[in-house]
Amino acid sequence: MSERKLDGKVAIVTGAGAGLGAECARSLAQHGACVAVVDINLEGAQSVAAEIEAGGGKALAIRTDLTSEEGVAAMVSAVFEHFGRIDVLHNNAAALDPAQRAGDRDVCNVDLAAWDMAMNVNARGAMLCCKHAIPHMLKAGGGSIINLSSIAGLTGAPFAVPYNASKGAVRLMTKGAALECAQLGLKIRVNSIHPGVIDTMMGQKVMDDFV
Repeated sequence: MSERKLDGKVAIVTGAGAGLGAECARSLAQHGACVAVVDINLEGAQSVAAEIEAGGGKALAIRTDLTSEEGVAAMVSAVFEHFGRIDVLHNNAAALDPAQRAGDRDVCNVDLAAWDMAMNVNARGAMLCCKHAIPHMLKAGGGSIINLSSIAGLTGAPFAVPYNASKGAVRLMTKGAALECAQLGLKIRVNSIHPGVIDTMMGQKVMDDFV
């Protein structure tokens, strides 16, 4: 982790107030990036940002509700105004709180509110961040977008219909955006990653629901 290959770069990480998002924010900072730690939980975002700055990095904590386009646009503008550029966007945030998991069940019993929340945060939120960050990336000459999908977005998982659908949407949105950037000659890479359950506090809670 001693390589500072991201010196001078600016990264946005959503859902970075805890768990995997926080680790991604720390890793980007260790590689030299200035990091916008974005989360709906401001206290968590501030804690991670403070940790990064205590280690000699630069970070900005921002509370953002990804279901609001106005909120996403304001967040992206705040990052650009604070750091002067945007090079990396990691769409990590996902709706996985206890109430969401309780409603995310089999297709015959799925709660409509859980379906809407999964789509609004996991898929629509990622799309909105791309929509508003890409113009700033172009000002910097290019950039990289990493969208967190899931193995569930490839194979599906039982009793998780909204989550499966939202992560599948993220995967195909990523493919479409990558093709668009390539055909337009934009120097922006768009990729998705598809992990299984990760050993974080949230991951443990998810596993507990199926044990």
